[in-house]
Amino acid sequence: MFPILTGLTLLLAFLVLLVAVEQRFERALLDRKAAGILHLRRTTELMISLQQHRGMANSCLNGDTAFRARLPSVQKNIEEQLRATMPLADEGADAHAGQLSRWRAIHDSWQELKRGLFDLSPAESFAAHTRIIREVLCLMEEAADGSGIMFDPDPSNRCMAAILVRRLPELIEQIGQGRGLGAGVIASGKCPPVFRIKLGFLAHRIDGLLNETQEALRDLSPPTGRDLQAGLATSRESTRKFVNLLNERIIQPSRIELKLKPYFAEATRAIEANIALIDQLMDTLHGVFALRANELARPKRYVPLFAAAVSILVALVPLTWLLP
Repeated sequence: MFPILTGLTLLLAFLVLLVAVEQRFERALLDRKAAGILHLRRTTELMISLQQHRGMANSCLNGDTAFRARLPSVQKNIEEQLRATMPLADEGADAHAGQLSRWRAIHDSWQELKRGLFDLSPAESFAAHTRIIREVLCLMEEAADGSGIMFDPDPSNRCMAAILVRRLPELIEQIGQGRGLGAGVIASGKCPPVFRIKLGFLAHRIDGLLNETQEALRDLSPPTGRDLQAGLATSRESTRKFVNLLNERIIQPSRIELKLKPYFAEATRAIEANIALIDQLMDTLHGVFALRANELARPKRYVPLFAAAVSILVALVPLTWLLP
């Protein structure tokens, strides 16, 4: 009888240990996802500042110095954002090997670009900025993959994560390129055929990404889909207003009469509307993960399992008396 009771007790202890390990594992996954959200937030801020600097630099190099006095403050923001982002890679928010070295390479590329900015042609400056931004976007996606937010068991959360990491940053980057190239065209006072083609492609790409994003988020189940409607409406209105401005005042006219600051401001409003949507998606996902963490902290979640195990143990004890 005693060996049987010992075995049953060990079985119960094993179940308790299994539950504790499962809870710790789930908590670690949630902490990793929360770190991923924080990293995405910091990386998005850096991307926005780099895009802003690209557009301002392009207008300056094309002969319009309206934004030259603002370049140092934007450069300072970029420096601070790089310092805030790199420790997250060092602490393991990025799961892929080599992330920290790549962030250091981005830092070095930025320093080189900043030092030699006014020795570059507009095209060289634009290309150098865009290469850095592209690398930031790649690291953003890899960090999101490593954090686990792209592989959440809930399909709505996976959809939000995919839009948050892939579609919206790409949409913002296309708007940012349109802002930067358009600023250069306005500053130079002419739009050569090659720029009309580039800007036309960007306008088409922006419209396509906007439609894909809107459709995907509209299909989310309530209450998430319903809660996003206001942000979706603002994103749609601001982005389409910018695309219309790009088509009607830069691409189509034979003479450029649009002023730089109103154009830059309209593009910035479109970017900010989509940043607000990114923030909303981040807050929604962070809330989901926080709710799960709270559920893990509640002992009553495992009461039925413990009760069942004890009941089985109590029910089996009388049977031991029947054994020889």
